[in-house]
Amino acid sequence: MTGKTIIVGKKNIGEKKKLTARELVKEYIEERPSLFTYFLDGMLNVKALARKVKQETGTQKNEDALAIALHRLNEEINKEYVRERPGRKALEQFLKETETNVYSDYAVAVLNEANASRIEAEVKISFGKKTFVAGKRKNLEKFSKKAKFYKENLAVVELIHPEGAEDMSGIVFRVYWKLAEKGINIVETFSVWNVTYVVIEKDDLKKVVGLLM
Repeated sequence: MTGKTIIVGKKNIGEKKKLTARELVKEYIEERPSLFTYFLDGMLNVKALARKVKQETGTQKNEDALAIALHRLNEEINKEYVRERPGRKALEQFLKETETNVYSDYAVAVLNEANASRIEAEVKISFGKKTFVAGKRKNLEKFSKKAKFYKENLAVVELIHPEGAEDMSGIVFRVYWKLAEKGINIVETFSVWNVTYVVIEKDDLKKVVGLLM
């Protein structure tokens, strides 16, 4: 050994060896958001994942112990975030009941307060001296040269979730992940109570409609 510390995620190998099998696999999954969804949906080979955890963390724990810990973690996460809890609908059912509306030929811009106040737009969100504006392209394009940021040829996807959305964890994560899997870029996004708005390129509209409607 050279005495160098090999960093893996947030802890070095020496620290990771002190973790229990459950703590080790939980931390490994949590540090990899893209892996989390596939793990949650049961789309990963648990034995292969256990082998990878062992190799990348340098733990002395055997693969069977890690595989068992992964199975238990999957059950725990599903029970907490996906399956039905008392008084709450399962997340997937919740998303199926979400109403989707689409608005095309939109634009977005970031302007100073003076210019933003002169625009007719559906959405205006102010932070400090800057205002984010989203609306019909025909209303925004004449301010494009004065904008700090301007983008057109966009579409707005409006997702109206059932009542109780504010208490349901994982809704926005699932929506964003579905779009990311198909290579769909989110230009802007914002939410108001139980409604999530996602601004995308107009060319991606057909793919989004197929995924979310």
